[in-house]
Amino acid sequence: MRALVAGFALLATTTATAAPLVADRAVARFSDPEASDQSASLRFVMMRELVIEGWLVAYERAQAGTPSMDDKTLRIALERHVIEAVLGTRALPPAIEARVARAREDAQLSLEVTVGGEARLREALARATGSTTGGSAELDTILRRRARAELYLEVATGQVYEPNEAELRAAHNKLPMFAKQPYDEVAKPLRAHLRTLRLREGAQAYHQAVRSKLRLEIIPPL
Repeated sequence: MRALVAGFALLATTTATAAPLVADRAVARFSDPEASDQSASLRFVMMRELVIEGWLVAYERAQAGTPSMDDKTLRIALERHVIEAVLGTRALPPAIEARVARAREDAQLSLEVTVGGEARLREALARATGSTTGGSAELDTILRRRARAELYLEVATGQVYEPNEAELRAAHNKLPMFAKQPYDEVAKPLRAHLRTLRLREGAQAYHQAVRSKLRLEIIPPL
């Protein structure tokens, strides 16, 4: 646990500099307990992606306020990365594989909602990379991995995560981020947001069930 905290502290210091991220390195590794072959069981978490994921979580936690990077934020980001990497590499049936592009768009819509809008998403990427134009490639990787993880979870559990019309309208009236806008204008991002929240709960439940087998290890810098 001490090594984990120390690794997070080092990464938090790295992100606080706001310098452009050019080099990359593995900052953590873990084993996938259900990988189909031994060679695929060891997975690595790369610094560039985790820094971006950390700032995205920071903006999500801050909502309209000023985000900050700390150990808890990075722990949340790393946990999400690990479980999405595990579920996102599972094989999908061809019919489900064809839905990945749509699911990736939904993942971005939901992300924009959780961080406070498209402008704040761009701001988060700029904070993470030190550049107003950086992070697009990493973000696409993150979102595609998240989309595949969500689709696999849906198939594997057989549960219905898609909100129906009544649930969407009820959420529209309760969520401040949507309530002041006409339902027809926000129905699409609202649907993506609710679906992602439900899938995230399912992913967290899966993570709790297998976390003892993941053997997560922080990799210190050379």
